[in-house]
Amino acid sequence: MRHHRDLKITKWILSHLTDEVMCASIIEDLEYRLQHEQNHKGSFFRFILFVFQSVITCTPLLIDKGFGGLAMFKNYIKITFRNIKKQKVYSFINIFGLAIGIGICIVIFLFMQYELGFDSHFPHKGNIYRVVTHLCHPEGTEYAGCTPFPTAAALRNDFPELELATQMYHVSDAMISIDTDRFKETGLLFVDPQFFKFEGTEWILGDPEQSLDDPHSVILTERLALKYFGEMEVIGRTLRLDNEFDLHVTGVVTNPPRRTSLPYDMLISCKLLNDYHGARLSLDDKWDFIDGKCHTYIRLPGVIDPKHLEEKFEAFEKKYMDPLIM
Repeated sequence: MRHHRDLKITKWILSHLTDEVMCASIIEDLEYRLQHEQNHKGSFFRFILFVFQSVITCTPLLIDKGFGGLAMFKNYIKITFRNIKKQKVYSFINIFGLAIGIGICIVIFLFMQYELGFDSHFPHKGNIYRVVTHLCHPEGTEYAGCTPFPTAAALRNDFPELELATQMYHVSDAMISIDTDRFKETGLLFVDPQFFKFEGTEWILGDPEQSLDDPHSVILTERLALKYFGEMEVIGRTLRLDNEFDLHVTGVVTNPPRRTSLPYDMLISCKLLNDYHGARLSLDDKWDFIDGKCHTYIRLPGVIDPKHLEEKFEAFEKKYMDPLIM
């Protein structure tokens, strides 16, 4: 009974390679040969011979099927080019329009990919929020992205449910001096130690827990370390900020990604902010002074609804801001 099963397999293959009439004719011939060999040969030899005959029969059909399709495709290409030559203007309009459409789709895709990739390096980026200041004017209400300097510390004290609250102060125009060399920098951030948990900074040299303990400490990116000193071993080196403050390098971190809303090249301890602004200001409790360069970010646990926390902000605002109004 084995040869009947083999014939069924061969018949199935042939049905996909040729028409019904030719398939039936080939199967009939194979059945005749199989029956003839069955009467004169052993079963094993008969099986090997059948397989050999099936392969010999199907191989030319497979080749014809494959190359026949290629030949048909080649004819389609020829016909296409002939039509293009006959109707040049019409063909140009169609091809040019198709190219423009594909180009626009690619540009839109690349733009969306670039924009959606911003700040993807932040740990738990879905739970990060920026704190804004609610300002009331006679003309109406305004929400500013900046906050008073004590905001982050007050949030950590009044909202223990927060995973972290960090403050940063951006300086976009600073003069850095190293011996006789002068550099103008635009990517300076005054930060507190919680910044490293918030931003997910990768360290090359230094300790994130202690690198900003000294008010005159500074952390450089890999790019800036090579730019200033030509090497990575820069711990303990000194640079001068605005011809006024000597800063000591206590760490080196990797360059931040290009697609970030917080670009920086240098991280300075927030403990220096009071001196940086001058003795006329004490920023630790200065709620009535809002600088557009000061920003506060918080990270919530996934179980906390932001709206629930926002409802508590009204009492927080009254606690620290209302006494100033009175």
